[in-house]
Amino acid sequence: MCKARKYYESRGYRVEAVVTTQWKKDFWGLWDLICISSRGTVLSQVKCNGLPTKEWYYRAEVFEVPDNCVKVVDVYKDYQRGNAPSRRIILQTKYTDLD
Repeated sequence: MCKARKYYESRGYRVEAVVTTQWKKDFWGLWDLICISSRGTVLSQVKCNGLPTKEWYYRAEVFEVPDNCVKVVDVYKDYQRGNAPSRRIILQTKYTDLD
């Protein structure tokens, strides 16, 4: 999640990461990062070497967000260099100014 945080911060977002505890693992059970800038908001699920389950995709699709918000899955590979994700899946957006 550190690489993803650096990735969004380098693009001008203020990033809040979930504090993982025994009872809480994600924001609303879906998102690892909430990234906010003057251009909009990104809700990000960060995965390593894989994709979320079909159940997660369904729950993410029905999760309603405002027009200036984007729902994404950022996938990183083990031992990957740099902060950019190796794969980025945008679930739904009406917002077109994505960096």
